[in-house]
Amino acid sequence: MAEQSVVHHILLFGCNKPFQMPTADGVAWDCMSQPTCQDGGTHIIYGWGRNAPHLELPPGVGYSVGEGTTIRYIVAQVHFLGARPPGDRSGVQLTLHSHATSYAAGLMAYAASFVIPPNTRSTLVDDECCYQGHQQLTTFAFRVHTHVLGRSVTMTRELWNHTGREVVATNNPQLPQAFYPVKQQVIWPGDRLKVTCDFDSTSRSTPTYAGSTHNDEMCNMYMMVYGHHPIISMCDGDSFQVGEDTPGVLPRAASFAPDPCPFWQPPPGSGPLGDATGVALAGDGSVWALYRGSRHWQGDTYDEATHKMRDSANIREPVIARLDDQTGAVLSTLGAGMFSLPHMITVDREGALWVVDVGAHQVVKLGQDGKVLLRVGEAHVPGSTPSRFCQPTQVAVARDGSFFVSDGYCNSRVAWFDTAGKFIADAPVPRTPDGHPSVAHSVLLDECRSKVYVAARETGRVYEYAYDAAARSLVQKNVHDLSQWGRVWSLVMGPYGLVLALTWESGKDARLVNLVFRDQHWVLPGLASSYPHDIALGPAPTALSGASDRLFALYVAPTCSPPGCGPLRRFVLRPHGFKFPNASALVVSYDHDTPATDAGHKSTQAATTHTTTPAAAGGPRARGPAPSTSTSRPASSKTPSTSTPSAAHGGHTQGSSRAGSAAGAPGAAAAAGQQPAGGPAVGGAGAGKAQPQAGGGDEAATGPYDMWGDSGDANDVDPGVRYGLVVGPRMAGLSAGKVAGLLALAACMVGAAVVVGLRAVRTLYPGWEVPGASNAGSKPHASTMAGLMSRLGLGQGYARVPQQQAAPPSIDDMLAHSAALEG
Repeated sequence: MAEQSVVHHILLFGCNKPFQMPTADGVAWDCMSQPTCQDGGTHIIYGWGRNAPHLELPPGVGYSVGEGTTIRYIVAQVHFLGARPPGDRSGVQLTLHSHATSYAAGLMAYAASFVIPPNTRSTLVDDECCYQGHQQLTTFAFRVHTHVLGRSVTMTRELWNHTGREVVATNNPQLPQAFYPVKQQVIWPGDRLKVTCDFDSTSRSTPTYAGSTHNDEMCNMYMMVYGHHPIISMCDGDSFQVGEDTPGVLPRAASFAPDPCPFWQPPPGSGPLGDATGVALAGDGSVWALYRGSRHWQGDTYDEATHKMRDSANIREPVIARLDDQTGAVLSTLGAGMFSLPHMITVDREGALWVVDVGAHQVVKLGQDGKVLLRVGEAHVPGSTPSRFCQPTQVAVARDGSFFVSDGYCNSRVAWFDTAGKFIADAPVPRTPDGHPSVAHSVLLDECRSKVYVAARETGRVYEYAYDAAARSLVQKNVHDLSQWGRVWSLVMGPYGLVLALTWESGKDARLVNLVFRDQHWVLPGLASSYPHDIALGPAPTALSGASDRLFALYVAPTCSPPGCGPLRRFVLRPHGFKFPNASALVVSYDHDTPATDAGHKSTQAATTHTTTPAAAGGPRARGPAPSTSTSRPASSKTPSTSTPSAAHGGHTQGSSRAGSAAGAPGAAAAAGQQPAGGPAVGGAGAGKAQPQAGGGDEAATGPYDMWGDSGDANDVDPGVRYGLVVGPRMAGLSAGKVAGLLALAACMVGAAVVVGLRAVRTLYPGWEVPGASNAGSKPHASTMAGLMSRLGLGQGYARVPQQQAAPPSIDDMLAHSAALEG
């Protein structure tokens, strides 16, 4: 929707409130002299230039925008090369969906300040930031930008073993400045991402400065990523900018509430696994919980003189469980007969499990198959030497495999080891005023700052240490006193490098406290007598938030005295004014499988005269797999329009609804978003509501069977529709995103004994009745599974639809009209 001969580039900004509010007739203003957004909160989410082809987000990925999100409006900023031609309709197409998606799109932006000397063949400009966060991110597209002197723009990062750097993305900025697909790579917390621009100034006789005019230069890279929560930020110095209105931050005006989802039913404390003592989330969001089985830590468990257990026999039951992240159901267990008294669990970037055995005075690293990969510490021999612990508590693992141990109940130190378990250094944790161990109870690593945090439980303090690999040193630098809220039990990393502490004292409410800004803290209700022991932060079920920004979930492992206090708890951080859906409307929904490396990156030829961008999607997942990104089409040159988020839950953009261009001079902006009254958003100049595209896609699913619409009960099914609905757990090895919701029931039956949350399985096609599988939580008989597999024609992971007299509906249609979708 733009030509390089007219428009230099277009930027889309996410705003909480634009400088001018949209009207029914559209609004535009001169953005050379006026800001884009009010009250700060300006976030670049997309850019276009040089006749670039359009972009489609990977399936299941998008931005959340509208009511209930941190991006309530989208502003298109159009930079013209000269005066705007009469009748110009330059702009960007967007597609809005009223459901959630599995992953939140984000953007890591780089822009450096510099001076380029004249007549120089190569001048390198660097801009480096370290990613701090609570989740892994995955790259999928990038765009570079310079003016005429730029020759290359490259992003690199340090290799995990510190032996060099690897290229993440690189391109020639003189090519069409599109968002190009990039090999999908995981960005881990602690990764240092450096952008380097190479300039050739042999044509210049005077210095060239960083600036916005054509005679100035720029060094920009925009890396698009996705995760469970959004990250949209600009590299500033050594870290990414963050404020209270930054997408993906923990909301200050919010409170924790117990998860209201009726399907969250983890193992009870009275069951064979016993009470949960530790919890950790893997990079993919899977939940790992640590239990103690039949073993209970009592006052006489240890001989106080020797610090040895009176009964050191290993627990006979499994103590490690992988739980379904939606329902809490046990997916697998391991660790039977391996531990004396498990304390806490950690999952590293490779998926290995680290368990601290406080009874055996050991740290044990295991594969997810239960194979022991490493043991550190002499079994049942306490000590305070490079090879011995005394009741250690937790492990924090670095990207290179080295690790830190909080040690512990009868020692007061933090110890550092290399990948082979060889001792590097240690540092003391100050004791209590009367000389007793302060109990180094939890340890947290921040690789961006080269810091280690240790919770001294008994003194209510968190000690901060700096580590130096070259000097092999570990030195205390700071202390954070949280004793006003009680003892400190566990530490966890939050968004954008936020360090969070779990505090609790018997009879008091447990709290999650911001370590640096201690006026920011949240109460965890109902834990006053539950001994909250360990925590993990992750994504809440998308059933709770719909298309709004995905909510945060906090998992709490309580170790009550007496035991049997209950299961692993899950709390949801609910922004003030946000209402949970009715429990009857909540159904299980699972994340899409990770989009394939090249999925969704269909670029049209460079001659395409429009661009499609991400906009209102992301955050939470829908009740079932989100459909593939819609293919956009050029908008009419006469009537640009904008589709908008629903008033209830925000909206999602994944392809092309239309935001018209701005009116104005060399720079102009047009706003589209949600009206204060909460009705449908109004777009830019002359904007109307976007129409569904031909050929399906989710914008066609806004009729009476839309799961997130306002058109009646979700169980309503048009009797004339000849396809049904299934709900079930995901199955590794068979992509539910590809086979789609209708076939996923059969897929999950292949690898799971129980169909979780199965509801209202109806006629799939004429003659395809499914006996014995109509009740929630039912366990279909093997013959039923085999019969359904046969009727679906499913084999070797591929779907085959039997011949029908009438053509069967597309998978998108099946999904759109389902009353309950496969998770």
